[in-house]
Amino acid sequence: MVVEQEGINTQLPQSSYAVVVDNLSKVYSGDVKAVEGVSFGITEGSIAGVVGPNGAGKSTVLNIMATLLRPTSGTVSILGVPIHNARKIRKMMGVALQDVGLDPIMTGSEHFRMQAAQYGLKSDLARARELELCKWLALEEYMDRSAGLYSFGTQKRLAIALALIHDPSIVILDEPTSGVDPHSRQEVWRIIRQLKADGKTIIFSTHYMEEADQLCDNVYLITHGKLVASGTPEELKLAVGKFSLRLKANHNLDELQTFISGGLGVSLDEMYVDNGTLICQELPNGVTAQTVFSFLTTHDIDVVECSLTGGSLESFFLEAIKGHSEPLRQNQGADLTRRMFRGGGKQWH
Repeated sequence: MVVEQEGINTQLPQSSYAVVVDNLSKVYSGDVKAVEGVSFGITEGSIAGVVGPNGAGKSTVLNIMATLLRPTSGTVSILGVPIHNARKIRKMMGVALQDVGLDPIMTGSEHFRMQAAQYGLKSDLARARELELCKWLALEEYMDRSAGLYSFGTQKRLAIALALIHDPSIVILDEPTSGVDPHSRQEVWRIIRQLKADGKTIIFSTHYMEEADQLCDNVYLITHGKLVASGTPEELKLAVGKFSLRLKANHNLDELQTFISGGLGVSLDEMYVDNGTLICQELPNGVTAQTVFSFLTTHDIDVVECSLTGGSLESFFLEAIKGHSEPLRQNQGADLTRRMFRGGGKQWH
């Protein structure tokens, strides 16, 4: 059920969200609109990807969340705390920016001590966190070296480690894999997945669609400062392009074709059997592998394998930004805005 309250439209209670962004705008001098009317909610314990082309406004949104920029209008709350309470928010949030901001002369250990002091950590706890994070992020051999001697990938890992020194509940990573080599990218992916496994909420920006597809529970596409679509990677991929299904089951596959056609509206012309596998060449909009699997198991069909192929987040991305600032039609494919907020925000003075 959709609940409407004071201009906010969402299917989940606000208490379910770690981050609520409501009608956020940022205008720079010269009437440059970096962000315009952006609204969404991020559930606790999830990985959220803010995607879009370079200059789309992604970093501005993340910097406002991180209390590094003030919005021109609109509101943001972090675990129920409005962002004007910056001191409280910074205690429960860790931030690693695209520009790592390390002092090239300081060693890794010196960076840790300085960061720990900013959060008021006692020396024994700070040292324990440094050792723990260095082991986890494979930084142990670098701690006595000047940061200026690190590879860019190692600098990125150190920046993430510093963001985690105070064990925050929410982690913001701005373009965490931009400019790094493939091995370092995989390391960052491992870190993000482990942070989620530890119960943290991760928000990161990227223009790599494969990265968003692999990691994110939900994706928020921003272009020209506007949020044009949001949803799970699966929902967004279903919005454009067609999918095919490969199915193996302990059942007569010829009979199964007729059963699926009648129950799910898949055209018989789009189905055939090849070497013990039922193949549906094109599924109707909104029909996923899970839809088919649930339908068959509900009717006691023993499914051995059910997989979906085709479609990509990159194809969705390219289709979505064709109209630049024009949003996608709401009736196109899946319900892409089911987690979006709509409504007026208050000016932050």
